[in-house]
Amino acid sequence: MNKRCGWLHSFASRHLATDDARAAFCGVQVDVSALGWALAAVTSRAFRVGGLEKPAALLPLVDLCNHSFDPNAEVVPYDGPTGGGAGGGVAVVTKRTLKTGEPVLLS
Repeated sequence: MNKRCGWLHSFASRHLATDDARAAFCGVQVDVSALGWALAAVTSRAFRVGGLEKPAALLPLVDLCNHSFDPNAEVVPYDGPTGGGAGGGVAVVTKRTLKTGEPVLLS
């Protein structure tokens, strides 16, 4: 955590006070707190499908599933029903049959 905070402060002091940064954010001043919130929001919702060597990705709707240390589902790579697609897809697959109204839980 200390290493991440150090990087965040260093990055913010070097890059957020520039004219390019102000232009990128349409004139809105972004400070280290806003950047920290954005980083936490993105990293807490990113999924790494297919192992640590694969990049993490944001998966809209999938991140609406609840978290559990004892999940009843998982996110897996999915290449379409015939397996002949271009790849890069994902699917939420339950580990068992869920009861009506039971939440989908991921870790």
